[in-house]
Amino acid sequence: MSLTSARIVPYRAKAYDYRSFSCGSHDLDVWLSTYAGQSERRYESRTYILVDDVVESREVHGYFALQNCQIDIQQASEVRGRAPRYPMAATLLTRLAVSCDMQGKGFGELLLVEAMTISVRAAHLTGSFVLLVDALDENAQRFYERYGFERFCESRRLFLPMKTIFQSVNEARKK
Repeated sequence: MSLTSARIVPYRAKAYDYRSFSCGSHDLDVWLSTYAGQSERRYESRTYILVDDVVESREVHGYFALQNCQIDIQQASEVRGRAPRYPMAATLLTRLAVSCDMQGKGFGELLLVEAMTISVRAAHLTGSFVLLVDALDENAQRFYERYGFERFCESRRLFLPMKTIFQSVNEARKK
C-alpha cells in the first residue's frame, strides 16, 4: 500500500478484519478488535480506519478514535494562559495506531492530519477548544510534539489548540 492508495474510512462492523490488526501494542490491538464496535454502538467515540483503496481487502492498516471530553480549570488555564471560570470543551484523540508493516512510511502522519481535520469540523458544530492526546510512551510523545502538540506539566497528556489546527487546515487548503 502507498500513501496515494490509502483511504481513511469510518469504522463499519464486520466490513474489515479488525482481529488481525497488529501494531506492536497489545492494548491498541485489543481495543480495535474488541472494544471499537461497542464504543461505536454506544456513541462513546468514533473510530476511523486506514485501508488500501486499490486492493480489495478487509485488512486494516491503521486507525484512530476520537471522543468529546472536557478539561478542568487548571488544565484549561495552562492552555489559555489564564484561568477560565469553568471547565472547557475538548476533543480527545483516544487512540492512533499503524500496523507494524506500515510503520515509518508516513501513515501515522496521514491518520493524525485526518484526525485533526475531523476535530476542527466537529469543533465548528459542537465547540471544542483544544485537541488532546495521551501519548502511550516517549516515542509517541515525540511524534505528537513534531506536529506542534505541547505537554501539560509533568504528564504525557499533550494538547493543540483548535485555533492552531484551524489555521493549519486553512493554509493547507490554499496550497
